[in-house]
Amino acid sequence: MFESLFKTVVERISSGKRYEKRASNAAFTRQLADAIRQLLHSSDNCDKLGLPPNPSKEEINKAYHRLARLLHPDKNVVPGGEEAFKVLVGAKSALLKSARS
Repeated sequence: MFESLFKTVVERISSGKRYEKRASNAAFTRQLADAIRQLLHSSDNCDKLGLPPNPSKEEINKAYHRLARLLHPDKNVVPGGEEAFKVLVGAKSALLKSARS
């Protein structure tokens, strides 16, 4: 799945094509591809959000908002994006349950 996603990303970037959704343009970027890969292939929730072990609630929320702006299904239609967003929400929820103040 990852190879297919990455191949599609590279092809789209190389050709300059963009996906369109509801009159807005959403293009594949390296940042977007890296975020999807990180969320789908990391082993624990801190890694998924790019956080150190035992993050504070503030750190969790900041990382979540950074990734949510990039991955939100209303903002892009890239393959794997919707699944990555669901993983992001789940990781945030799990981390907030055990976070320090």
